[in-house]
Amino acid sequence: ESESGDSSAVIIRYQVDQTIMVNLKKTKYITFRKLGFQGYHNLWLTDSTSNITIDHCYFIGWRHCLTAETVSRNITIVNTNFYGGAHGIVVYGDANRSTGNLDIRDNIFSSQGDQSVHVTWAKDIVTGNNTFYGQTYDRSIYASQVYNMTIENNRFIDVNFAIRPDNSKGLVIRNNRIKISPVIGRENIGIHLESNDSVNVYNNYIHTEGNLMVYGIFLYNCSHTGIYFNSIDIANTDIAQDSRALMLYNSGANNEIKNNIFNIVQGGFPVFCSGLPLTAFLDYNNYYNPSGLIGQYNNRNYYSLQAWSDSTAMDGHSLAENPFYTSDSVLSMNQVLLNDSGLPIPGITYDIDSTLRNASHPDIGAKEYNPCQPDAGINRITGPVSPVSQGIHPVKVILQNQGSGTLTTAVIHWMVNGQIQAPFPWTGNLGYKQNAEVSIGNYNFTSGLFSLKAWTAQPNGSGECNHYNDTLQTQVAVSLCGTYTIGGSTPDFESFS
Repeated sequence: ESESGDSSAVIIRYQVDQTIMVNLKKTKYITFRKLGFQGYHNLWLTDSTSNITIDHCYFIGWRHCLTAETVSRNITIVNTNFYGGAHGIVVYGDANRSTGNLDIRDNIFSSQGDQSVHVTWAKDIVTGNNTFYGQTYDRSIYASQVYNMTIENNRFIDVNFAIRPDNSKGLVIRNNRIKISPVIGRENIGIHLESNDSVNVYNNYIHTEGNLMVYGIFLYNCSHTGIYFNSIDIANTDIAQDSRALMLYNSGANNEIKNNIFNIVQGGFPVFCSGLPLTAFLDYNNYYNPSGLIGQYNNRNYYSLQAWSDSTAMDGHSLAENPFYTSDSVLSMNQVLLNDSGLPIPGITYDIDSTLRNASHPDIGAKEYNPCQPDAGINRITGPVSPVSQGIHPVKVILQNQGSGTLTTAVIHWMVNGQIQAPFPWTGNLGYKQNAEVSIGNYNFTSGLFSLKAWTAQPNGSGECNHYNDTLQTQVAVSLCGTYTIGGSTPDFESFS
């Protein structure tokens, strides 16, 4: 322990290639507190070393910051900063999984070249309340041949691959907040599950962005896996629009996927099924893409939830609604149609923020939601449909009562290409969860691309109690008719793409 209590003031340093700086063998009951380590392999625990605590330390690694192997057990690693190296923490076991009982909590990992936490052939591992920053090469948490591992309450910030267990059993992945920033030439995935058995994945936020293809949750050849109450938000702008919120590939057996939000912001698949038969059962989910795309099944794209349900014989209680997330980092939905629309799952009684779920009618997604009153919003812009012919067309929207009571009046504002149009004063009677299609005015669509935006105000003559679900916008293209020139001295279009 450093006398000053500053881990950067007392540093154990030995930077010789291929060497272990501090090597503990058959060692018990040692605590390292408020110390710095800087070397090739900083701290190595081996040969039945046990009951070791690393607390408020600082590791600057070249290869492995900290390694536990060969029947090392009862290791606690807390409040410690791991910077650099190929790996932050490495846990090696054997076929008997005699290495284990590691508690890895409240640490910070940054700038590892491979994995921040790498666990193989071990058991009884907990990784909780850690923060992972900016991985650019590999998975933040990787586990293989591991029994009984819990990954909970971690934050992954601008990583390209957050969690990747394979060939493991008895896993719980819950209450994590993941932000994926993809990297060229790498796998870009929130949670990838491969060849595992007995896994529960629930109450996770996964937000992705960038211009490369990404996956939210990838399920491959797993058994007895439950994916519940997750909120996925795919905001990528990959030009092929091939990102997938949920990817099912040879999905294994006895898997269940319920009460999740699979949201696409611009382009991509809410759900993509590759390989038949589909051996996961899906229901009570929400699949949203502004284009109406639900997913791909048996090499066919489905734009109708009813047609999807008929073909898969699943998702009879699922929805296709805009969740209106609060923000990129807070994937709390603000959509009344998802409120009380889930199915209770035994053992999952709280949401991502430890709020008690409705015991009989939980909400879809990672976060429970309580509608307020009065609250109105625009769920869709239904007319005109792109491509639209030149001329005057009515603009139509779906007005949603987002409140917990009755909606009788609202003002619907709208604009086209940034130009405010005359607001439409609506009157009527919409009960809880009810909506109506409303024609809010006419517009002359001449040529080109038009941006439409509509929003509500003054529900029941008062202020909105929730502004996150007021507004919707879309684009409408006018179909071409005639002779056009591309390129040249006086073109209609400079280029074609």
